[in-house]
Amino acid sequence: MKLNYDRLESLIKESGKSKAYLCAKVNRERYYMRDLKNANTNVPEETVEIWADELGTTPEYLTGESDERRSMTRFFEQYSRLCKERGMSANGAAKEIGLPSSSVTNWKQGRTPRLDKVEKIAEYFGVSADYLLGYTDEKEKPAAQMGDELSPEFASLFSCLTPEQKELVLATMRELAKGK
Repeated sequence: MKLNYDRLESLIKESGKSKAYLCAKVNRERYYMRDLKNANTNVPEETVEIWADELGTTPEYLTGESDERRSMTRFFEQYSRLCKERGMSANGAAKEIGLPSSSVTNWKQGRTPRLDKVEKIAEYFGVSADYLLGYTDEKEKPAAQMGDELSPEFASLFSCLTPEQKELVLATMRELAKGK
């Protein structure tokens, strides 16, 4: 694949990542990019894909096949799909979750939310954060481990609750324990 080196260099500058870093990501020496440009040679497709991912763009943009700099992230694709399944708009779901509509705009532009927000969104939809981020196709969250110890998932979720919500959870657990 032929690269548009002007676009590549502009994105590198914007990202603050070094050429040496990007070369290392594809297991090449630090001057690999310079050598490719000087020789005007084709770049392996896998290399273009890795660099595009690192720079938050598409391979098509880096090769000049498209002027669209950013594609929807896997996160936003999953988020949109989950909203559609619930018959909600992306902004409507964000509002219910307690996030501003500007977040949705950012996600459409290719940004991914911070992990605490991803976990909050995943909890709202009842899916794993890994599914929401596109790391797995397994939609369901793994079941919490049963036993005497608290599962890390339960402890993490419980710590995010307000004091009133924590009391409600404890009261529910007490009622469930009575029924044993």
